[in-house]
Amino acid sequence: MAAEFIDYLSTKYTEWYNSPERDEESIFKVNLSLGVTKPLIPSYVTRGISRLETDAMKESITKCFKKEGLLDEARLQSTYERALRLLGNAAVAIPDEIEEEEDLGAIEDEDLGAR
Repeated sequence: MAAEFIDYLSTKYTEWYNSPERDEESIFKVNLSLGVTKPLIPSYVTRGISRLETDAMKESITKCFKKEGLLDEARLQSTYERALRLLGNAAVAIPDEIEEEEDLGAIEDEDLGAR
């Protein structure tokens, strides 16, 4: 998973470095907001799983996801019916806009100010 994230960052750095708008003063930035990174999670997991070398490792991970993710419970008819009772006819809104990156200002070492 880490290798996929590093590849993503490397690609973003290469795009920034080769950008015609880049000048001597520009600083490399990457948007790590939830709206940008959440859609990348499946590729991180897929790449991580593809690196598992034995069937026993794959089976162990599958069991863990199934148990800890409560997948069997989530797939029960009673869970579906409970969700219908709780939600009724309420529509769940999914935002169309893309989350904006927040500018947190210059990065400074907090320990430097204490000296």
